[in-house]
Amino acid sequence: MQILFLLTLLLCLFFSASSQDDLADHWREYVTLLETFDKYGYGDRSMEDELNRNSSSITVEAHFDCKPSASLEKPTSVHKLRPGDINVIAAMGDSLTAANGAGADTVLGVAIQYRGLAASIGGDKRLEQVITLPNIMRNYNADIYGYSTGTGTKNSRNSKLNVAVPGAVTDGMPEQARKLVDKMKNDPNVDFENDWKMVTIFIGGNDLCRYCKYPERYSPENYVIFFEETLMILTEIPRMFVNVIGMLNVQNVAELSSFSCDILHQFLCPCGMKEDDRELLGDKTRQYQSLLQSSIDSGKFDIRDDFAAVFQPFYIETTLPRHADGSPDYSFFAPDCFHLSAKGQGAQAISTWNNMIQPVGYKDRSWTPGEDIRCPSEDFPFLYTNKNSKDSWSGQDSDENQHKGTDQQPPQQEHQHQEQQHQEEEQKQDNFGSAVEPPQEGGLSGGSIAVIAILALVVVGAAVMLVVRRVKQSRNPYIQL
Repeated sequence: MQILFLLTLLLCLFFSASSQDDLADHWREYVTLLETFDKYGYGDRSMEDELNRNSSSITVEAHFDCKPSASLEKPTSVHKLRPGDINVIAAMGDSLTAANGAGADTVLGVAIQYRGLAASIGGDKRLEQVITLPNIMRNYNADIYGYSTGTGTKNSRNSKLNVAVPGAVTDGMPEQARKLVDKMKNDPNVDFENDWKMVTIFIGGNDLCRYCKYPERYSPENYVIFFEETLMILTEIPRMFVNVIGMLNVQNVAELSSFSCDILHQFLCPCGMKEDDRELLGDKTRQYQSLLQSSIDSGKFDIRDDFAAVFQPFYIETTLPRHADGSPDYSFFAPDCFHLSAKGQGAQAISTWNNMIQPVGYKDRSWTPGEDIRCPSEDFPFLYTNKNSKDSWSGQDSDENQHKGTDQQPPQQEHQHQEQQHQEEEQKQDNFGSAVEPPQEGGLSGGSIAVIAILALVVVGAAVMLVVRRVKQSRNPYIQL
């Protein structure tokens, strides 16, 4: 009965902890338990065959043969920024950026945050073994700083500049932005004034999953309001390039089905799993995508020559990866059929990178699993921004380390957009001042993790006597605690 007892203790830990800090204090013990159970299969393995079924299907591999690309002198303009110029990398978001379940073998492992495998911020191993955006960029600058390794929470030292929080929604992003600003200011490895920095923001899935129950709070308009507030906080950081990842189509995961997955979907995203709500959720997803892209593309955040926010749209038209017979390819997903596996994270990383070196207005709007890592153009070696994507832009210097522009005259200086923060604050008060904070439904919050553990208890409980015999016979040191 040791397994049943330990899982019960795990539940008690979550229900007795008085705060997130309490949970963080117990994180290492908690992860050790989960990793042990996950490694030895004490969870629902009903998806194992599907997760590994990838013959004659899609592979995600890293074939990097790009030339070095860094300026001889550090640029002062974000519109002349090359990949090798970036010194610091960071990320914000929810459980997809925390990489919950990315390295999991069973549903129990979905509670573990595999931050070292996260598409936008993971730095485990090397590119040939783990495909992430930092591992791509380390081929341009081996000293890039900020990427996460291993497992842990946002407060773990190895998480570094990954401030993503499982279960987060967009109204919590300003707080993440403020934390990121403070971390960069106080980190001795970051030259706050002079280093070029890149942050990737990917958020909105939990907002959509709660929309059906709280349509006003999680409306597309409010989603953009909080996103814009977040970006305005990030403008406090000098020399910053911001990747804004467009929202994926959450409702598509309803096609990924198994006994345990169907149960978990009801907790992770109840709105997206109800057949009557899927059309509504699809419509709202498109509104989230469209309004956010319009905001970013408008140029309202092009307020300094050393700051740019760029919308990366590769998820907008992305559908489920499928086998040749048309069935979903589960190998891109964690055992809960909701979060991304390491393979899915790798596909996202490649698509993010490829979007970064495509001009605004000509970016891929869907990711093609199995696509190669592309290289910056030799004629235009910079990361694309709203400004330098324009045909009229010719802001390149004549120095040998800068791309030689055309003979066109530079465009007129765009009017600098000044956010009316007071007015925006009043609007937020109108929308939220009297609102009661809804319970945390959807997303991988502490409650959802408890549900994962409960589900595992149900599955394990059916075979508890067999497991006990197995433990007694083997006297496995990982289980005899």
